[in-house]
Amino acid sequence: MQDLPSASQNVTQTALTDNSGGFTISGVGSGPFTGSITKGGYTPRALSGATPKSVVINLDKTAPTISCSASPNLLWPANHKMVTITVSVNVSDSRSGTAGFKLVSVTSNEPDNGLGDGDTPNDIQGWAIGTADTTGQLRAERSGMGTGRQYTLTYAADDVAGNHTTCVTTVIVPHDRGK
Repeated sequence: MQDLPSASQNVTQTALTDNSGGFTISGVGSGPFTGSITKGGYTPRALSGATPKSVVINLDKTAPTISCSASPNLLWPANHKMVTITVSVNVSDSRSGTAGFKLVSVTSNEPDNGLGDGDTPNDIQGWAIGTADTTGQLRAERSGMGTGRQYTLTYAADDVAGNHTTCVTTVIVPHDRGK
């Protein structure tokens, strides 16, 4: 494969000859490339006699930024009731642009059922994993034998170039409302 200069440099009237079916562009940035392409020592018929083509090449190796926060993020009293939670998710990418986000998981540090009398099952409801879901329900419940319950919601974001990042937000059900 033939290496081109960094994408942040202008490349003008360069002939690319490549027998392997591709070429490599290194570096990060944006810049125009003007030239002709030959393959296997000949110019493809579609390009034969054509004026050199110009394309802008954008190379992005930086993951997008993502932030997430749950509201409410504290459930009290611990009365076994389901509470609707809304998560705010913000994704930005100044290079190639964002390609959206998705909910990866909703977990709890305590089991769904089994830590004492009065424990109610199905503590996590209404969340669609693998989608851009930002609303669901969590149970205001914690074990009396523990230190409090923590629900963890994980989101992932991608940019158009395929870079990936995640964020985590939590919802707490404290053991008690101590000082």
